[in-house]
Amino acid sequence: MKPSLLRPTSTALLGASLLVACGAPGAVGPAVTTLSRTVAMPGDTVTLTGVNLGTNGTVLLGGTTASVTSYTNTSVTFTVPQNARWAHNDLQLITNGKSITAPMKLFVGQAINPSATTTTDVQTALNALPAGAALLLGPKAYTATSAPLYLNNRSLYGQGQDQTSVNGDVYLHATERNVVTVGSLTLTGDNYYLVNAVKDSPASLSALSTQLSRERQNRFERRRNPRFTLPAPSTVQSLAPEGHDVGASRDQSRRVRPHARAADVTAHRIRRAPVVNAAALNQNGPSGFHFLDVSIKEMNARRGYLENNASLSSVTVTDSTIELNDYISLGESGNDLTVKNSTLKSQGGPASGVDLEAGSGNVTIHGSAIYSSMWLNAYSESGNVTIQDSALHNSAANSVTCQTTPACYSLTDVGSNTGQVTITGSKVNATDGDSNDGKPTNAFVFIGSIRNLTTIENNGLIHSTANLQLYSDSSKTETSSAQRGNDQLVVRNNQEISAGDGAASPASLPAYLGIYSHTGDVTVSGNAKLTSSNGMQVYTKFGHVRINGNPDVRVDSASAETDAGFLHVFTSGNTRGVFNDVTFSGNTVKADDQVILDADNGNVTLSANAVSVIGNSHPKLQVYCREARTCTVTDNTLTANATNASTTSRIDLFFDHYSTTAARQNHTVTGNSFLTLGSGSSYFYGAFGWGDATLGANTFRSSGKVYVDAYQATVTATDNTFNVFDGMTGPSGSGLSLAAYKGTDAAPSVINFGANTLTNVGSGGVSKHKADGGRNDRVNVGANTGMQ
Repeated sequence: MKPSLLRPTSTALLGASLLVACGAPGAVGPAVTTLSRTVAMPGDTVTLTGVNLGTNGTVLLGGTTASVTSYTNTSVTFTVPQNARWAHNDLQLITNGKSITAPMKLFVGQAINPSATTTTDVQTALNALPAGAALLLGPKAYTATSAPLYLNNRSLYGQGQDQTSVNGDVYLHATERNVVTVGSLTLTGDNYYLVNAVKDSPASLSALSTQLSRERQNRFERRRNPRFTLPAPSTVQSLAPEGHDVGASRDQSRRVRPHARAADVTAHRIRRAPVVNAAALNQNGPSGFHFLDVSIKEMNARRGYLENNASLSSVTVTDSTIELNDYISLGESGNDLTVKNSTLKSQGGPASGVDLEAGSGNVTIHGSAIYSSMWLNAYSESGNVTIQDSALHNSAANSVTCQTTPACYSLTDVGSNTGQVTITGSKVNATDGDSNDGKPTNAFVFIGSIRNLTTIENNGLIHSTANLQLYSDSSKTETSSAQRGNDQLVVRNNQEISAGDGAASPASLPAYLGIYSHTGDVTVSGNAKLTSSNGMQVYTKFGHVRINGNPDVRVDSASAETDAGFLHVFTSGNTRGVFNDVTFSGNTVKADDQVILDADNGNVTLSANAVSVIGNSHPKLQVYCREARTCTVTDNTLTANATNASTTSRIDLFFDHYSTTAARQNHTVTGNSFLTLGSGSSYFYGAFGWGDATLGANTFRSSGKVYVDAYQATVTATDNTFNVFDGMTGPSGSGLSLAAYKGTDAAPSVINFGANTLTNVGSGGVSKHKADGGRNDRVNVGANTGMQ
C-alpha cells in the first residue's frame, strides 16, 4: 500500500529528519510556526512550536538571552527574561548554527482588559503595572475623561495607527533610567507634555498641570546673534598723485570695505527653567521618550501643543506624524534628539513653531519633513546637528499672527555652539507672507556652528525669501597667527542656495545671502545656483575663501530703478600677519551694481570666470590684492556695463603695496577680456605696487579710458589689445594713461609697454606720467600697433 501524499508516514518523517541531520540537498530547514502566547510579562513561560528545531539551541528575545526550560525537535519552552525590553520584540532561535526568526513578535508587557473603553480604564491599567512596564491596548477607540492620561514611567502601545486611538491630553513622565514609549496608535488631544522632574505621586499631577501652564506662557528667551561684527571701512593713502589724469568719477582715496547687509534681527531659541528642583531629576541616570509609529493630532483647531520640560532625557520620534498647530517643542532635552522618517507640523496658530533642541546631545533629523509658520529651531549647545534627506519648511504665510501683525517674521535656526552642523540631501525653505497692511513679512534663516565645522552639501534647496546666513562663526579672540580656529564652512554641490525671489522681492525687504566664517576657511564650490535679490557676501575674518566652479551666481536688485545687486568676497585679517587668500575660479557671475573681491593681507587668484556687472547705477568690478605674495588674474571675461550712455562703469585692479620691507609681490594679468561700457568717463584702472607685474594677451575695451599705474613696481605690458573710447565720435584727450611714480633709487617704478595693439586712443594718444621725485621712475614705450 502506497503512503498518502497528504499524510506522510513515520518512515517518511524519519527520512526527512535524517536528510536534515545529514545536510542532504533539498532538506527542510528549521522553522518556527506558532507561539503559545503573543503577550507576556517578565517571568512568564512561553512555548514556541515548529519543525526541525534540533535538540538544543538558544532563544533570543529582542536580543536578550532567555532561559530555556524544555527543548525538542518541534517545541521550545523558555522564560521571558526580567531584563527584556518592554515592547514588541523579535524572537530568534539559534540552532545548529542557523538563526531563525519567528514570523510573529512577542510583546513584553500587559494586555489591557478587552472591556476597557475610556482613558480612565487605561489609567487604571497603567497604574497597576510596575515602573518601566508597558501596556498593550486593543484595536478600538478609547474616549477621553476629565483627567489627562498620565504615563508615569509606563509605556503605551496599540495595534496600529488605524486600529487604536486614544482621545484626550497626555502627560509623559520618565525618571530613573526609564524610557516611556508610545507606539502604534493615534493620540488626539490638545495638551502633551514630556516631564521628568516631578515626584512619582498621583497627587503631583494637578500641581504639575498648573506649573506647566505657567511655564508655557513665558517660553521664549532671546539668545545672542551668532554673527560677528564686521570691521569698519578702512582707508589708504591716495593713489592719485597731483596732476595725474584720474577723472572726476574715479575716487581712489578710499578702499572699499563693505558692511554686511544682514538685517538687525536676533535669533530666538526656546529656553525654559526646570519645573521643579533639579536635585530630584534623574537620580539614577538619564531617562528617555520614544514615539514609534504614532500619529499625534490636536482636538481643537490651532490649540494643540507638545512641550518638552524634561532635562537630560533623550527623545526619539520614528515613523510618526505629529501635527499640533499651536507649537511642537521637543527641545531642552540634555541628551540626543532624533527624528527619523517622520512628519512634524505646526502651522496656523498664534505662535506656531517647531523646536528641536538637545542641550548637550546630538540633534539628528533623517528622512523627515518639518513644517512651521513662525519659528523652526534645530539646535544643540555642545552636540552635533545633522539633517539628512529631510525637508524643513517655514512659511509665515500660514501664521495667524502674520496675517494680522505687520511686524511679523519667520525664523529658521539650525545650529550648534560647539558641535558640527551638517545638512545633506535636504531642503530648507523659508518663505514670507502678507500682513494685514499688504506689506510682506520677513523670513530669516541662520545655519551654522559657532565654534566648529559647518557642512552644507548635496542639497536640493536652501532658501529664504529675505535673509539667509550660512556661517561657521567663532566668538574667540585670537591674538597671534598661531591661534587659527577649528571652525570652517563648506557649501558644496547644492542645487540652489538663494535669498529673495528675484524681481518679485519688494524693495522694502532687500534680500541678503551671507556665507562666512570667523577664524576658518570658507569653501563654496560646485553649486548649481547661488542667488540673492539684493546682496551676497562671502568672507572670513581669519582664513581663506575659495569659490570655485559655480555656474550661476546672481545678485539682481529687486528694483530696476535702484540697481543694488552686489557681491562682496573678502578676507579681513590684515592685523595678524597671516596670509588670507581669496580664490575665485570657474564661476559665472551676474550682478547689477558691483562685484568686489578683496584679499586683505592675502593672495588673490581670479581665473576662468565670466563676471558681468550690468546696471544703471555706476556698475563696478573691483579686485584688491595687498600685502600678498601673488595676485593672479587669468583667462577671465570681466564686464562692467552701464545700461545707459550717461552712466559710468569701472573695473579696478588694486594690486598695491607700500611696505618695501616685505617680499616683492608677483602680479599676473593674462588672457583676460576687460569690458567697461557706458559714458565716456567709464574706465579700466590697474594699480600695481612693490613687485613685478605682467600684463599679457589681454583685451581692454572701454567707452572711456584705460589707466595702468606702477608704484615701486616693474610692469611689463605686451601683446594686449586696447580699444578705448569705444562708440565715441572724435574723442579728445588721451584714452590710455601709463604712470610710474613713488619709486626710489633702489626700487624704481617702471612700465615697459610694447607689442600691443591700440585702437581709437583719442587725440591725445598715450599719456605717460612719472612723479614724486623718483629719479629712476620711467615709462618705456616700444613699438605698438596703432600708437599715436
